[in-house]
Amino acid sequence: MSDGRYQKVKKERELNIEISCRKVFVILLSVIGFLLFAHIMGLVTRLVFDHDTVYGLIPMFDLGDESNVPTLFSSLQLILASLILSTIGARRKSNGEDYVFWFALAAIFLFLAVDETAQVHEQIDIRIREAYEPTGILYFPWVIPYGIAVVVLVIAFSNFLLRLPKETMWLFIASGVIYVTGVIGFEMLGARHYEIHGPMNVVYAIIVTCEELLEMVGVALFIYALLAYISNQHRYLRCTIKH
Repeated sequence: MSDGRYQKVKKERELNIEISCRKVFVILLSVIGFLLFAHIMGLVTRLVFDHDTVYGLIPMFDLGDESNVPTLFSSLQLILASLILSTIGARRKSNGEDYVFWFALAAIFLFLAVDETAQVHEQIDIRIREAYEPTGILYFPWVIPYGIAVVVLVIAFSNFLLRLPKETMWLFIASGVIYVTGVIGFEMLGARHYEIHGPMNVVYAIIVTCEELLEMVGVALFIYALLAYISNQHRYLRCTIKH
């Protein structure tokens, strides 16, 4: 078989998929928007009309609940971010470039995905409560070790961030600030209110909604930043699937 014919057959057996960073980001935001709408409808039905389930639809889309559609979406987002980070790390390693921090980030996001599904932080909550009785903004005491971990990671990754392209660096910082503000900031904001008034009220529902929304948007922005970093100055990412 001639080289030209071989190349033609080879090309015919390949499937090229072009991935637009912006389109991926828009899709993620669209899903988040749908989940937010379904959650708000559930809150209105629960708080105004006093219906708690509606054939299971309300808990299925409750952003503050566990083991439901929003939890699954959040976990998948975190896993996707981990996979992209691993891909970048593997490519950099094969090119003889520094890669350790990329794999470290991949491991962190994989842990966050496991935590999202298995609720590791709630188990930490239980252990801490056995030692002392928390109150106030630390009523959910898992924020203490996680907050310390955030500070340590910021210090450890500071040089890594400064070596990134400026646009990527600022996108990483923005996504991290959004995510941490939701995960820890609004968790602490709602802790005191939960302690005094409990979960079934409008104010706490708004706090939880903001918390979960910021978490999902932060990860979506981070995924966009990673894809934009890979694509560099190109508009599209190309994946080749061979037979």
